[in-house]
Amino acid sequence: MGVVWILHHHAGLPHVEAASRTYEMSRELVRLGHRVTVFASNFSHQNRRYAYLEPAEKVRIESHEGVRFVWIRTLSYQNDGVRRMLSYLEYAWKSLRIGRVLLEKPDAVVGYCVHPFAPLAAYLLAGKKKARFYYEVGDLWPRTLVDMGRLSERHLVTRLLSALEKFLFKRAYRIISLLPFVGEYVEELGLDPQKVEWIPNGIAIDKFKKVEAYDGGKGRPFVIMYLGSLGNRGMEHAIEALKLLRKHRGRKVRFVIYGMGPERERLEGLVEKWKLDNVEFRGLIPKNEIPLAMGEADAFYFSLLDLPLYRYGISCNKLAEYMISGRPVIFVSNARNNPIAESRAGITVDNPDPAAIADAIKSLAAASPEERFKMGRRGSAHARKYYDYRKLTRKLEQVLFEPQPATGERNS
Repeated sequence: MGVVWILHHHAGLPHVEAASRTYEMSRELVRLGHRVTVFASNFSHQNRRYAYLEPAEKVRIESHEGVRFVWIRTLSYQNDGVRRMLSYLEYAWKSLRIGRVLLEKPDAVVGYCVHPFAPLAAYLLAGKKKARFYYEVGDLWPRTLVDMGRLSERHLVTRLLSALEKFLFKRAYRIISLLPFVGEYVEELGLDPQKVEWIPNGIAIDKFKKVEAYDGGKGRPFVIMYLGSLGNRGMEHAIEALKLLRKHRGRKVRFVIYGMGPERERLEGLVEKWKLDNVEFRGLIPKNEIPLAMGEADAFYFSLLDLPLYRYGISCNKLAEYMISGRPVIFVSNARNNPIAESRAGITVDNPDPAAIADAIKSLAAASPEERFKMGRRGSAHARKYYDYRKLTRKLEQVLFEPQPATGERNS
């Protein structure tokens, strides 16, 4: 039996957070006989509200399905300003302070990077507890900020974050990456790419057993569905594609959208402006009801912004959820790795051109039910083979408890 500590600022329970990688893999590690403690913020990043502590509480330690959570009160924030950065620093400091006084001695301390201060705190805790330090790449800092135009290459903050990232990469026993080509990024920094282990985002397959079996979509309006955040994902291109389809004489198409986010009001404004009666916003849906809602769909829609960052690949649990449903997917992206194309589970549109998206929708709607069924079946098989959290966690277990030293430097 091993003891694992995971520092992940935005880790949470499935009924609160859409991204539940840390929870699902921690739960599987517990089932494999290990003890797991997750240090997480009480503030829900997805919902922008406090979720786990009473107003007077600063810290709470409790167990969920055998996983011990240390909930830490941190600053709230509503955007990407100063308060969010202060929340990051506060989380790292408090995690370090709490971890230092816990009597348990971990074998491995994992720092999950949605920001680099969690891996920094994990590194310091690992040194204090004489444990292995693992850096888990959720985001590349500062590369993500530079590619999104929020920092320049020459900014002092960029240089400081780059130095911190390289320092932590070098000190990590292993680097666990959600993205498949981060080894190239590590090599560009002059470090050993053999330290990197790719473990993508996945799905808890047993939670999707309630999805209605798909028959290929026989004899009804063709329903495309999106479930997720309505942030800056280029959803306006899909809505414009539906505008172009108003004059299409083929099968009637409906676009059903579940989710909330800062772009919803603007997107609804476009629907109203263009008087579209084939686009429907349904708001948030509890996570446990998603499998039932998915049964209405004939296909799913997912798009990503065109960012240089994607040269290191993508890892989208939402794509895996769509694929496990047994429905085809329209995927708008030019990402380097493409599970939809790899499994022939739908149609890929390389750029967010509304006319090209409309053509993809028309093509899928005009396909035979048998062909759509085969697409969905191939996607489901691909998801079961590569994105099952049970399989991914066994790989993680091997990385965390490998008997031989990894290539490269240990913690120092």
